[in-house]
Amino acid sequence: MKRFVFVPFGLQEDEKVLNEAKEISYSNNIGIRFGEIDEFPNIKNVDIIFVPDILSMSFEPKVKCNFLQLINYSNDFTKMNKNFKCKVKSDKKEYFFYPTIAEKYCLKFRFRIESLGQYEFAIIDEEDNVISDKYFFEVV
Repeated sequence: MKRFVFVPFGLQEDEKVLNEAKEISYSNNIGIRFGEIDEFPNIKNVDIIFVPDILSMSFEPKVKCNFLQLINYSNDFTKMNKNFKCKVKSDKKEYFFYPTIAEKYCLKFRFRIESLGQYEFAIIDEEDNVISDKYFFEVV
């Protein structure tokens, strides 16, 4: 989650508003952003805004047999914990891996696959709902 001090256009010329924005920025160690009020209709004056990062998935598309597969998943719209899983599936087997590191909006999975082939995976929540797209990697 990114945060910044938002100042609507038109108010940046007001010395009092600009000083308030600078003070909030320095005390919270965050940047200042000037923008259209349409972007944040509930803001009429200087305020701190929280903006979600884009959800992201990173992994190795090709992994050598018995080497670690590294999967990093972040989604600022979903609170996650150590009970989430990564479901990995081939045409012969199905595996469930729990995260090595679980943060509020980020999961990091580290695991080894011992069989060659194509694998499909997705992130599963506590109620066994799939919360990510399906992705593919190959063990060579």
